[in-house]
Amino acid sequence: DKGKTESELWGDRTESPWTCEAQRDATMAVLRNRQDVVAVLPTGCGKSMVVLVAAAVERDLLTILVIPLNAVRENWKRSLLRTRIAFQEYRRGDEIRHDARIVLVSGDNAMSDPFFSALSLADHVQGRDHVRFVFDECHLFLIQEDFRRGLRQAGLVRGIPEKGAQMVGLSATVPPKMEGPLREALRLEAGRKTFVARTTTNRPELFYRISKPVASV
Repeated sequence: DKGKTESELWGDRTESPWTCEAQRDATMAVLRNRQDVVAVLPTGCGKSMVVLVAAAVERDLLTILVIPLNAVRENWKRSLLRTRIAFQEYRRGDEIRHDARIVLVSGDNAMSDPFFSALSLADHVQGRDHVRFVFDECHLFLIQEDFRRGLRQAGLVRGIPEKGAQMVGLSATVPPKMEGPLREALRLEAGRKTFVARTTTNRPELFYRISKPVASV
């Protein structure tokens, strides 16, 4: 029940906490944990809230946040420190801490055998009910070869937790024609088993200017 869930999250506040309908729908779909989710929201619309709200209210679910860029990782760390959600920045060879709600991991480490082992150990020893994998800037795993190579093992992560894993993709730039290749790359569930929340990927504030070269003096 989406209305009941929102009431539990926000209480009796009258103003909307959401920046747009797609942000709300994506967050609720992640919280229901019945489908894979793709959220296509423009910069500044609050993609991080889709993950942070779930991590704040779910005590027995571990979120693995796969981040392909260092600058993006720093932004996430600032958001997590500000919201006081317990997190861990994974480095190769680490064990996953019992108190961590979110684990930040680079794209290459996320697909490595040491990380698979750490996740399997956490699943058996800590008894987490479920695991969620979130791929931020997920379009990069399609358009950049270095990330695509790492994702060849992405389907393996579903089999690590005994009870399965929800997969979530976040981006500002996934047009509808890229949804099929993205689902295949991230091994998302087919058809309606993947929930897609999107705003337009048209960006009228961006434009190209083509100029003739100026002859050097």
